[in-house]
Amino acid sequence: MSQPKPIKKLSIIVPVYNEAEGVRQFHKMLVAEVAKLQLQSHEIIFVNDGSSDNSAAVLDKLAQQGAPETRAIHLTRNFGKEAALSAGLHNASGDAAIMLDSDGQHPPSMMGEFMAAYKEGYDMVVGVRTDNLDEKKVKKLGNKLYYRLLKMVGVSHLQPRVTDFRLLSREVMDEFSRFSERRRITRGLLDWMGFNVTYIEFKSPSRLAGTATYDTKKLMYLAVDSILSNSRKPLAISLALGSLISLLSTVGFVFIATEVYLLDDPLGLKLTGSALLFMVTLFMIGIILVAQGIASLYLARIYEETQKRPLYIIDRVRSTKL
Repeated sequence: MSQPKPIKKLSIIVPVYNEAEGVRQFHKMLVAEVAKLQLQSHEIIFVNDGSSDNSAAVLDKLAQQGAPETRAIHLTRNFGKEAALSAGLHNASGDAAIMLDSDGQHPPSMMGEFMAAYKEGYDMVVGVRTDNLDEKKVKKLGNKLYYRLLKMVGVSHLQPRVTDFRLLSREVMDEFSRFSERRRITRGLLDWMGFNVTYIEFKSPSRLAGTATYDTKKLMYLAVDSILSNSRKPLAISLALGSLISLLSTVGFVFIATEVYLLDDPLGLKLTGSALLFMVTLFMIGIILVAQGIASLYLARIYEETQKRPLYIIDRVRSTKL
């Protein structure tokens, strides 16, 4: 564990997507909690991830009429939460940063506990959600299956129920800025780094307003990205499965040829060669398509990385200083 580091300036990074109904209340809660921390200096960075509601106007008002420490960064379109978090971290100037969601489910009241753990010498303090009042049973089951699947494909550094609600040291932020992946899972990259980490459990309260923007489709994409970003095991599985099927097909072919044609069907199976060959062919085609599909996903990611497009594009920045 490293020596405790003083925090002269704390950056608070808040990604926002269609949270116009509750972001004012969240900002009020956040400012009140920051005052309790008695910091020398701080900055609140809202990153508007191309919201389609009135979030941009609300954030501009908070930045222009509020304290000078509040800033709103507007992306040109919706690049996704991972890009929004990266934009916030890249523009943070603090000795440490805390990331939390604007819907209130990452309670600002926990920041003091995070900072206390940081002062013990940890480089990263991670919030682990133990319960979510808004989470349905189906989603809870999906989360359990998700982490079991990650373990099956060899992704062991992602802990169950960990969140993006975390405190990062300046060293972690600087190293994070070196990552160039476009299709990224922020928590996965941070957990991969290997810095000194401690975990703090918390219960997510109900959302301040609105409904969750991370629907089932987005969560499925997130699961696929997590696997493809952190494991090559699906390729090994497809290779092993293809090899096994090829072996079984060979054994089956020898058995059928011997039983039906050489021994004149002593077992009375009455197998027709054409029917069985048809079924085996269909099965093999399915295996080939699955293997090709997995390989294609990896190739598509390689192609995206070689394009070297920016992770996000900033439209404008608003604060009382600008």
